[in-house]
Amino acid sequence: MFWRRRCKTYGHMNLQFHDTMAAAVGNEKLLETYRRLVRELSLFRQTALTLETEAIDQSVDEHEAIIEAIAAGDSVLTESLIGSHLDHGRERIRRCRQVQRANPERDSMPEAG
Repeated sequence: MFWRRRCKTYGHMNLQFHDTMAAAVGNEKLLETYRRLVRELSLFRQTALTLETEAIDQSVDEHEAIIEAIAAGDSVLTESLIGSHLDHGRERIRRCRQVQRANPERDSMPEAG
């Protein structure tokens, strides 16, 4: 029960963080595209978080580092940290898909496509 609450709380805060970042760019098309992708990927993200208990802490640490780089005005570091954060998220989803394929009795997830 605690883990589900933690994942739900993190999920909500994570969406707020990313939505704020996308909105701050000031590009309405980017924001619309981001929000559409969030809806499409929500099941992948949630399942990945439940499979890897360290994922939430890693993501929070990455978010904090990104905010610190933005606050410091270091655009090169910010870009690098965002790239790493995206890479880590993609890798979590890939690992999640591998586990799901190896264990079809687990909760189903949509096919990537």
